Amino acid sequence: PDFEKNHLDLYLYYFASHDGKHSVINSPNSVYGQLWAEYGLAGIAVFILLYLWFFAKHLKRLSYALPVLLLLCGVLGMDYWFEQLSIVVLAELLLFLNIKETASNKVHD
Repeated sequence: PDFEKNHLDLYLYYFASHDGKHSVINSPNSVYGQLWAEYGLAGIAVFILLYLWFFAKHLKRLSYALPVLLLLCGVLGMDYWFEQLSIVVLAELLLFLNIKETASNKVHD
């Protein structure tokens, strides 16, 4: 009942519209394309620099962070055939776990 009352009209309007309004035509080909379209070249440069800088400052101590970062950069360049943001969360959890592991090993050493 909640779906019917709150979302059904929006859902029907969306899919009853012309194909150009709800097809993959309006989707970017990658996360980089989406960032470029939303924030421009300066925005994507700042995003990449800050994001990579955060993990790069820990890179010397990390054991598997570089392969995870490279894999993540490759996945973000792929077409939207799956939800990349779920992969980003998984990759970030692995990176933070590696940071925590190395920090706790440093304390115990």
